[in-house]
Amino acid sequence: MRNATRSLAVFFALAPALIAAPVAANTGLEAYLDRIDAAETDFRAACEALAAETPPEGLVWLRVGPNGIEIAPADASGAEAAAFWADAALGARAAAERLYGAAVDEALADAPVMIEARAGSVTVHDGAEMSMGDPCEALKRLVSALGGASSSAPFAAARASAEASDAIAVAVGGEAEAPLSALPAGAVARGPAGVEAEIVENEDGARLVLTAGPDARPGRGLARIYAPGDKFRPLETMPVTVLPGAAPPSEPSGGALPLGGAFAGAVRVGAQDVLTVTVDEARRVEFASSGDADISAVLESETGQVIAADDDSGDGYGFAFSVALSPGRYALKLRHCCGGGGGYAVTATPE
Repeated sequence: MRNATRSLAVFFALAPALIAAPVAANTGLEAYLDRIDAAETDFRAACEALAAETPPEGLVWLRVGPNGIEIAPADASGAEAAAFWADAALGARAAAERLYGAAVDEALADAPVMIEARAGSVTVHDGAEMSMGDPCEALKRLVSALGGASSSAPFAAARASAEASDAIAVAVGGEAEAPLSALPAGAVARGPAGVEAEIVENEDGARLVLTAGPDARPGRGLARIYAPGDKFRPLETMPVTVLPGAAPPSEPSGGALPLGGAFAGAVRVGAQDVLTVTVDEARRVEFASSGDADISAVLESETGQVIAADDDSGDGYGFAFSVALSPGRYALKLRHCCGGGGGYAVTATPE
C-alpha cells in the first residue's frame, strides 16, 4: 500500500376504477429488513473491535479516486491515521452497501468525507453534517455519509424508510405483490427499469407481481398498467420503491491461472477475486501482477493455510513473490489493497 488509500411517491390516477389494495405479500421488504438486521449485527462486532483501539491522530479524506475508493492523508503526518481508517472504512462501506446499494459510490463521489481524530474524539464531516464522538459513533456516521444519508442512526433510519413507504417495496433479487381490482380484460403491466411486472389472475382475483432483477436500481419509480393495444397512456400508475437487495452477496469472481500462463481480470470495488492454481509436481513458482490498480495477493492451500502474501514488491503497484509449492491446488486471492477496485493481469511462472 503506497499511500493508505482506500458511498416519487406520486400516485397519478388516470382511471379511478383501477385500485391497488394494500400490499398483501412483500417478500422483498422482509428480506431487506433481514438484511438490515444482519448488517447491524456485523457492525456491532466491528464497533467492539474498534472501541478497543485508539485511532492515531490526524486528518484524512475518504473519496473516490483513480484507483476506486481511497483514504488519503491530508499531509504526510496523517499516514498512520489513514491506514487505521482504511481498515475501518471497509466495514463501514460493507454496511452502507447493504443499506443503500449502488448509491454508496455515488454519494462518496459527490461529497468526499473528512475524518479527523484529535485527543480521543473523532469528527466525521461529509459537507452536509458533522458529528463528533468516539470511534464507534464516527463509524456509524460514516455508514450514513457513504450512503448520502443525513441520519447518524443508519440502521434505524433504513428500517423506518422502508416500512413507512406508501409504495410497493421490492428488494433487488426479491419479489413483491399487490392486489388489483376492476382490471380491464387483457391489461398489461410495466415496472421501473430492471423490475419485471406481471398481472396474475386466479379465482381470488388479480394481483400485480413485481420481481426486481440484478440490474434494478434502488430508489423510487412507477409501475404502470396499460389497456390492451395502448402502451403509451397508462390506465394507472403505482409508486414502487426498489430496495438495495434481498439476494446474498455475489460469489467471488475469478478463474484458473495456469502455470506458465496468465489471467486478466478486474476486481470490483470492495470485492475479491479468487484464481485457482494447480501444481502437478513440486516446483518453485513466481507470481506477479501488472496494471494500474494497487492489487494485493494472498496464496492459500486447499485447507486455507496462508502460504505467501504480498502487496507492492512488483512493478508499480503490482505484487510479486516466489514460493516453493508441493503438488496440489492453491487459491490466489486478489484484492485492491485499500478497498477500491481495478483491472489487473497475473502471471504464474515456474522457475
